[in-house]
Amino acid sequence: MPPKSSTGKEKDLANEEEVLQAVILADSFNKRFKPLTVGKPRCLLPICNATLLDWTFESLALAGVQEIFVICRSYAELVKAAIRSYDAVSKDILSRWTFPLVPDDNHPGGHSYEHLRGNRYIAKDNSVVLSRTCKIGPNTLIGAHTQIAAGASVHASVIGQRCTIGAGAVLRDAYVFDDTHIGAGCVVEASIVGAGVRVADGVRVPRGCLIGEGVVLGAGARLRRFERVSRRGGAEHAGDEGDDEDEGEEEEDSELEEVEADTADVSSVVGKGSNAMVWPQGAPEDEDDVDERERFANRRLMRIGDDASDLELSDAGSVTDLESDGSSSDGGSSLLHPLSRTSSATSAGAAAPSAAAVHALRASAADAEFRAEAAQSLARAFAEGHSVDNAAVELKTLRMASNVPLRRVREAVVAALVERVELAPGDAGAQRAAIARTVARWGALIDQIGGVDAVETVEVLQHHCARSPRLLLFGQILAALYQADIVEEEDIRAWYASPAAKGEGVKEGEFRENLGKCWAVGAKMIEQFDEQESEEESEEESEESEEGSKERSTGTAGSREDSEEEDEDDDEESEGESESEDSKPGPRNAPRK
Repeated sequence: MPPKSSTGKEKDLANEEEVLQAVILADSFNKRFKPLTVGKPRCLLPICNATLLDWTFESLALAGVQEIFVICRSYAELVKAAIRSYDAVSKDILSRWTFPLVPDDNHPGGHSYEHLRGNRYIAKDNSVVLSRTCKIGPNTLIGAHTQIAAGASVHASVIGQRCTIGAGAVLRDAYVFDDTHIGAGCVVEASIVGAGVRVADGVRVPRGCLIGEGVVLGAGARLRRFERVSRRGGAEHAGDEGDDEDEGEEEEDSELEEVEADTADVSSVVGKGSNAMVWPQGAPEDEDDVDERERFANRRLMRIGDDASDLELSDAGSVTDLESDGSSSDGGSSLLHPLSRTSSATSAGAAAPSAAAVHALRASAADAEFRAEAAQSLARAFAEGHSVDNAAVELKTLRMASNVPLRRVREAVVAALVERVELAPGDAGAQRAAIARTVARWGALIDQIGGVDAVETVEVLQHHCARSPRLLLFGQILAALYQADIVEEEDIRAWYASPAAKGEGVKEGEFRENLGKCWAVGAKMIEQFDEQESEEESEEESEESEEGSKERSTGTAGSREDSEEEDEDDDEESEGESESEDSKPGPRNAPRK
């Protein structure tokens, strides 16, 4: 493999000067949060003691967005006053999956929380009063000035500010808004309790209930699962909008009046002295004019606390009424088609429940919907020439909204890059140039979607190419990513050594065969890396041997000079000795006898 080049990495200075902007569509005509959203838009519901809108603002600010435009029609005045998938988002925040957007840091509501072991968050102002015998479980947040009495247990829940939890009360997966009182011995499970609610002692709020703002549940209340309860007498709207009250709010008011008019004596449900009315459960009689997303069969799949235990996945050869009504002219879509979360694939009233199948179908539909929306977002970014930063922000926001793992975003980006490369059949040089242009322009997006995992990037590239007609581009694209410093040699080696790269666990067929072809290309790259290393080692050895021979030749010359100097010294010494012997006087003559 050729050494990495440094060309094509200069930054586009024009893009750095752009002001990053975002648009928030605050209107929501989703009805699954009613009666909590009677008189209030969904974007102003609190999540971990800050509104959903505030969390969105903070997320965009951390992503570098400088200008935000909020578009809304319903309850515009409430949204103006507030400007500065519910259960899943709350759990992600408490579990710190949204770091650095966490309760103890960057909290959009301006609150200050202390992060304790087990993802427990307690308000830092020392205003929280916890009994010595109460139990606070993991993934729990408790707001300021809240009191929890003796023997109470709070687990995986969010408690607002100025709340009181009575002695022996049990809260599991509950969301309690500000200024709410939960009586002694109460049980609240996987439900949302609005602000200012009063729940009498011993009342049980079962899974999936929505208790509207200001409701009083009296003694002896017996709520059913997924009960929706709100105050009688209508919602209290903030502000006076005069004659300009919009159509959406008028529709809500009429719906509230119809519910109140049809409500019979419900004291056995809401208890004595209650001010509440109960919203009807089940599908309405006429859903012909209702948007498909808002039909009961689809809304019930998104209810908080719903494990779909009473539903069974329809068999593959049947379709429901909703599907047959909305089938297309080409014969209709398959029952298990994953492209729309709103596809009806369940039938109520089945004898044998299959909750796991329903959950799998729901997850598959949500995943497929994210893939489609991500592909549209990237296509728009390519066509309109967005900056990499702007494209990354849109993908991050889409990921948070869809609650999908980071790998799904990486798969969408890599797939879009591969399919965007212009093909140059029969011209290898032109093909390499086209790949280099695409990687130089959009390759950085792979690492700006929220995390860097180069080994996963190579694996995702392999899997996409193995399913794509562009299989032969795998090696050239991988080489371009290597040249652009998006993947390194050790990343390619780690991918090559992994079982997934070899297709282990994949059924025999064309896909596994193509995985093997990509793996073989990786083997050639590894060979090139090894050859480069051996060449470098041999060059180093030759350089060392040349330096050694030079040193040896220098040492030999030096020894010769030393020996010559020693010989000269010996000659000088011998000459000196002979001269001294010649100069000595002869012995005296002995006297005569």
